[in-house]
Amino acid sequence: LFILLLGLLFIINTILGVLIGTKEDGFNLKKLLYGFLKGGIVILCTISFCFVIEIIPIILNRIDINMSEEIITFIELMTIITTAYKKYVLDILDKLKKIFNI
Repeated sequence: LFILLLGLLFIINTILGVLIGTKEDGFNLKKLLYGFLKGGIVILCTISFCFVIEIIPIILNRIDINMSEEIITFIELMTIITTAYKKYVLDILDKLKKIFNI
């Protein structure tokens, strides 16, 4: 669900960016694809970071370093995901202000 919402924010952000670019320079497919590439990289980095957080205890247990399960909590994961959401939401708000001349 979290990744789905992040993807939706990414799509909205990219579409608004294309709309602003169309208003200034005309439609450019290259800019659209570049926007999708940048967003995809951000999503992959977020997913990779969450994966690393989940895999660290398993790796440490294999080399006999015991780590409490309470160290990696749901709150930490929510903080990471919220940071990614905040970036896209602020970008969307800036683009909406630019579109509506606010």
